[in-house]
This record gives sequence, C-alpha cells and structure tokens, in this order.
Amino acid sequence: MTTNSPRLLASVQSSLVFGCLAACALAAPLAAQSGGRPVPTLKVETSYAGETDLEARGADVGELAVSRVVTSLDLPLAPLSESTTLGADFGFSAFYLDGSGPVPLPEKLESVEAGLSTRHRFDDRWSLIARVSAGVAGSGGTFASDGFNAGLFALASYQFSETFSAGAGFVYNSLSESLPIIPVAGVRWDFAPEWSFTLAFPSTRVTWTASERLKLRVSLDLDTGSFHVKDDALPATVGVGGRPDLSDSILDYTAVSAGIGASYLLIDSLTLDATLGYNFSRSADFDERNYEIEADGGAPIVRLGLTYAF
Repeated sequence: MTTNSPRLLASVQSSLVFGCLAACALAAPLAAQSGGRPVPTLKVETSYAGETDLEARGADVGELAVSRVVTSLDLPLAPLSESTTLGADFGFSAFYLDGSGPVPLPEKLESVEAGLSTRHRFDDRWSLIARVSAGVAGSGGTFASDGFNAGLFALASYQFSETFSAGAGFVYNSLSESLPIIPVAGVRWDFAPEWSFTLAFPSTRVTWTASERLKLRVSLDLDTGSFHVKDDALPATVGVGGRPDLSDSILDYTAVSAGIGASYLLIDSLTLDATLGYNFSRSADFDERNYEIEADGGAPIVRLGLTYAF
C-alpha cells in the first residue's frame, strides 16, 4: 500500500496543486514580449490508466482501470483596456471507472463548467489574474443541485526577468470536502534558449523545444475532480467490513502520474500531444463518510490530445 492515510494523500494533492492554474498566468507575460495574442482554442484529450488492485480500510475492494475524456474551449473576449483583458472558458470532463469485483464506485463521473477570467497588468512586472467559475459534477450520467460547484481563483505574478516569473495566490472549490481552499503558487523559468521549467497545474514539466514543430518533455501530472454521488454503487455491501452508505455523498478523486511526452504541430493551427507514463497513486476519498479507496500499486498510463487554435 502506498499510503494508509486519507490526509497523507490530501497533502500530496495539495503540494501538486501548489501551482494550480499558474502556467497560463505566468507564461502570458513571456508570450506578450514576443507579440503573442490569445486566440480561441479548442482542446480534446483522452487518457487510459491500467488496472490496479484497490483497498479500503485494509480490505480488498476489487480492481479498477480508469479512462478519461476532457474537452475545453477558451475564448478571448474584448479587452477592457490596454492593460486589462477578459476571457471565457467552457469545459467537460468524464472519468470512466472500469471496475471488477466489489468496487463501490460509480461507473462514470462527469462535470461541466463555465468560467470568466480577467488579467490586469499593473506595470511591466506585476500582473493579476482572477477567475470565477460555476458548474455541476455528478455520477452515473445524472446531475443534481448537490453537485453544484462554485470556484474562485486569484494569482498575482511578478516577472523578474525576460525568462523568469513567479506568482502566488489561492484557489477555492466549493464542492471539495477534503481541500476546499488551497494556497497556490507557480514558477515559469526559461533557463536555456530551447529549455523551460514550469511548476503548475495540472502538469509540472521540463520542456525541450527540439524544432519549430516538435517539443519533448518530462512531466508530473495530476488528474483530479470532486463529484456528487447520488446512489451507492453496491448497496448490498453497505456495512460489510464497516463500509458506510456512499449515497448522496461527495467523492474527491485524485490520481498522480509521471511520464515523458511530445507535442507536434501538425499544421499551423493543429497540435497533436502524446504522453506515456506511470500512474503511481490513485484515490477516491469520501471525506465526509471517513472512507477512502486507494490503489495498491501503480499502472501504466497513456494520454493523447489535440489542440486547435482558431
């Protein structure tokens, strides 16, 4: 067992989302120097993590493989001024949980979300980015008002030089029971002409620009989400081994993986992304019910994605 404490994994999650959303906030000042302008962007990503054994309260609860599909649309809006920009985003995410044995988890976890963000540049070095969001997250293809989620993110960043910037702030997730408020920070460092390091969410990475079209990287990636679970997936096993009833509860799902990846510019507006890695931690935490399901070991993971810039 990699960990036997819900709070230990929560601490790992907190440290990983220490750079939550900071990649965009920190990379934008560097892009602005090169004349970069935001454009509408559509992203589609799918991933598959292999089967692992599961344990909860010291008991075996089956095996689980996880697939995920994520789509997002980012839309720049008309700027308020030369120093203040606006943006809107829409996203959909679904985890497909392929369990065998007595796995007390829903077969599907879904969320939809819309957000509005703003960035204000105070001067050549200081900037502030903020985002408010609203969405709903549920299980088994059903959504309820108990799955409503309000989010707030704010991060102030400082550009120390043309190649280094850092920032700090916070993120709030009203649906999460284990970590509703998290302090966040991030770093972007272009430490060599073709090399960069980014500490951020959902991927902390070192990237090498091999050519105008090809980029290679090593990364530490996080898949996470909070969902309202309407019905217990296995009501017949409630009470077995002390398992609580999981209906009408909140599930905080977290998976951590490391891997190597590549992105390739197929045409001027379309990029293909691929990652091969190892999923070394996976957890489904029902914090209010004091019940956590954890993977006993790791499994390979593969990701494929497409990004289209309009």
